[in-house]
Amino acid sequence: MYDVALEPPMVVWTCPLSDGLAVKLSGCLDLAVRDQLKSAFVPLIEATTATIDLTDVTYADTTLLNEVIRLVRDRRSVGNDIAPRIVGLRAHIRRIFEMTNVDRLVHFHASMQDDVIAGAPQNLRSQGFAMLTVASAG
Repeated sequence: MYDVALEPPMVVWTCPLSDGLAVKLSGCLDLAVRDQLKSAFVPLIEATTATIDLTDVTYADTTLLNEVIRLVRDRRSVGNDIAPRIVGLRAHIRRIFEMTNVDRLVHFHASMQDDVIAGAPQNLRSQGFAMLTVASAG
């Protein structure tokens, strides 16, 4: 049996880009961190481009999907029709996007663009990312 409580807590990092904003998430993205996830996406609403790096996400459920849908809706409500970029999505999480057709609302990229840093969390501060929040998964 899979135990989500064993997953690391969610950590959120943000980084301004030349064309918008990146949010890098890590850990477990489930109902326990919904409010923090929602808060992490708020700065992406009015950013020209929104990049969400999920390379270090180990677990996600429909909470992530709901917040991505909310982000797309909120971006459209302020006149921004540019679809968010989702980077580094693991196959099992991408499958959830595909099964629910949420993949039609975003653009997938295998890795961060050259102007976006995909370093390990311990290297992020020196590369422009700033820690936004840490949330417990349980």
